Amino acid sequence: MFTDPLKLMIHRRFLDGIGDLGLCEDEIREKIDRCTGDLLTVMEFYYGSMPMKDVGEYDFELLRKIAEFGLSLEQKTDWGEPIPEDIRLNYVLNYRADLEWVENSRAFFYQALQDRVRGKDLFQAALAVNAWCAEHVEYKPFPATGFSPIGILKAGGGNSRQLSTLEVTALRSVGIPARVVFTPAWAHREHGLCWVEFWAQGSWHFIEACRPGPLINQNWFAGNAARAMFLFTSAFLPPAEEEVIFCGKRTILVNVLNRYAVGKRLSLTVTEGGPVAGVVIDFEILNGSELHPALSLVTDETGSASLTIGCGSIHIHARKGDRFVEAFVHTGESDHVALDFSQAAREEPSYKKEFVMIPPKDAAEFFIPLTDIQRANARGENEWAAQARKEVLARQFKEEEAKALVARYNQPARTLNLLSRAKGNFDEINRFLLAFFNADTRTLKLDFLETLSDCDLCNTNAAVLNDHFQTSLPFRERYDYELYLKNLMNPRIAEEPITAYRSGIIAQLGAHAGILRKDPRLLWKYIREIPCLTEPSLYNASPLSMLKTGLMDETGRRILFVAICRTFGYPARLNPVDRSAEYFFNGSFHSVNEKPSRRVPNANLILSGGSRFRVYRRHWTLAVLKDGSYHTLNLDGASWSENGELELSLRPGCYRLITAVRGVNENLYCIKTVFQLKSGESERLELKCHNLRPEEETGCVPLAPFRLHDMHFRSEMVNEIVKDQPAVLIWFQENTPDTDRLLLHFISLRSVISSLNCKVLLILPDYPLQKDPTVAFACRELPFIEIYSADFDDTAQLLVNRFGLEQGLYPLTLIVRPGPCVAYACAGYDEEFPERMIDILKRTDESIVD
Repeated sequence: MFTDPLKLMIHRRFLDGIGDLGLCEDEIREKIDRCTGDLLTVMEFYYGSMPMKDVGEYDFELLRKIAEFGLSLEQKTDWGEPIPEDIRLNYVLNYRADLEWVENSRAFFYQALQDRVRGKDLFQAALAVNAWCAEHVEYKPFPATGFSPIGILKAGGGNSRQLSTLEVTALRSVGIPARVVFTPAWAHREHGLCWVEFWAQGSWHFIEACRPGPLINQNWFAGNAARAMFLFTSAFLPPAEEEVIFCGKRTILVNVLNRYAVGKRLSLTVTEGGPVAGVVIDFEILNGSELHPALSLVTDETGSASLTIGCGSIHIHARKGDRFVEAFVHTGESDHVALDFSQAAREEPSYKKEFVMIPPKDAAEFFIPLTDIQRANARGENEWAAQARKEVLARQFKEEEAKALVARYNQPARTLNLLSRAKGNFDEINRFLLAFFNADTRTLKLDFLETLSDCDLCNTNAAVLNDHFQTSLPFRERYDYELYLKNLMNPRIAEEPITAYRSGIIAQLGAHAGILRKDPRLLWKYIREIPCLTEPSLYNASPLSMLKTGLMDETGRRILFVAICRTFGYPARLNPVDRSAEYFFNGSFHSVNEKPSRRVPNANLILSGGSRFRVYRRHWTLAVLKDGSYHTLNLDGASWSENGELELSLRPGCYRLITAVRGVNENLYCIKTVFQLKSGESERLELKCHNLRPEEETGCVPLAPFRLHDMHFRSEMVNEIVKDQPAVLIWFQENTPDTDRLLLHFISLRSVISSLNCKVLLILPDYPLQKDPTVAFACRELPFIEIYSADFDDTAQLLVNRFGLEQGLYPLTLIVRPGPCVAYACAGYDEEFPERMIDILKRTDESIVD
């Protein structure tokens, strides 16, 4: 199958990387030597290029089975066109699709899909696989914790990265080259996105994962992708004719930006009297109010680094050791950045400044609307997939087994809820609840399972759950019950895969276990002496894997410490705010970096102004400076008092507060405040956001065309309805408090609104209006309102995606200027909106008159 030059390259890479395999080197060498032919090439490819964390995570036999199955696909499939050997290695034979927990699942997917793809070409087969995935899973906002493709299948859904991983695995299982494409963060909207590329007819094509449709390379996110600053995919063998943006020993990132957007080459130089090599350049995108690390490059011996990047604003953080220097750059105006490292510091002085982050320009030309026939076909396929998912879900819950289990537990509602939440993992959760059944522990078992997220409940098997449950039982009476459940028995620490590590840790530590068990500080010292990874890893490893191989990064050290503490019977955690490792001692948690007898008092920070800053990471963030980099604190669950204050107990240090507000021109207007917190002292800060000027809070984004239906069921394009005068478009979900509040607010301002030269379009999902008395009342009181209906999937969802608004939040409101173009957009009830609307429309009317 493979040519001699490729075999030789893979063999050399394997020999170069064998020394990185840590404690597993001799064992792996011996097993590799037993392989022959193409299997030898694939296994050398795996172990010469796999992420180092995988070395001790996955058994050699597991990877061998995946390799053998992949090699067998050449005889099982015939797509009528040859697949280049580097594409085949990277994107068919490769055992890993993205960040998932690896399982031997390829044969399962092949068995499920072989009839669907038989006789089709690569294009048709890829669409068939996509449709099958959509019949089993849908989007769910799951956390980015350890997961597997089978686990996501059992859960019935996942986030965009998880769905993309599932579909890539399914595509590769039938021999179709596929990969996950992702943006670390958007610059023009919140959140991020992943999708799938598959290879056919000599090039890559994109498709939205697990969402069926008739088209390839024509998805709603194409316009967003055209505005990206970065678009990546991963590889384990440098791909031909694509830009490798980062190439570590075992981590390769491929830059695919030029396939979706207009990018430019940006070069950087770092000097301090002369060139400075080894400076880490962190490229950070402001997403919401968080400077999100998107990519890190290292300067070469000339002090230089370069890459292809989108045409927008980027924040650059250059660090070496614990010194750093920062810069804001707009790549649309500059293609070179010179950094003077003599200005680098270990800590910033206190200051406040405003800045603006400008995203790449709107790319409406990249959005190609579906025709009516295409839209009808897509709607039909989605309805079919939704019905199929319901039927799959119905089969997952086994009623008779559930009744038998409930009979043994005295809390039927909780038991049934857990079995229902487990979805396709019903058998494993049922097996765990039946194992080692004891009337004294049945409540504890339910409490234990309720500490798991839906994603973990659908991904974790009974053997793993039993390991954590049984090994932690001896410590049950030592601690407060909630502390014991959350910080000792709990199998979840951070984003690592949940595995049965406790029994294995004791065996792996051997004679050291008795000594290390005595004092968590000795354990931390032991872990600190294990060599760290030479480069950051994209992949999370389990605690036992890190202990067996000695391969971990700094986050891995902290996770391993917590895992061993819990195994030894000490409650431990990653601090929920700053993610430092902590153990419980003498009634409280202590950092591993301090002695309990010399504990440094925390500082007290009181933030005010919380009523305007509802969503952390979107409206504001707080970060602490550590070792030359700022790390965003985890304050997602922070709760503000009734008087709009938030009190935080934080470690002394240098902090950075960012507030941000996005204008409809999609620029982010920000205030950055740097300040110091001192031990035992109290600091008070008011959160303030930039006051948008009229030209900043409105924009002119072209309104993409879509169809509306009037009360007589006549249809018309929105561009025709609003082409001659300003308009307000409001999508309502009926019978909701926010709908009622906005309509009543409009009624109170009816004389002002009626005097404006504008249309007001009320868009509903369906008729008749009598279902909602408030809507009917508003129609009587506001005769200038025009009523339309629309398919929200075709209209509202399109606009939510386009303007980066919050999913599923209504009313959705647009202010449209003649053109038509969007001057303002928001989702959800905003009590200031009617007055803002009046102000914008008055200015629009004046501009038309002028």
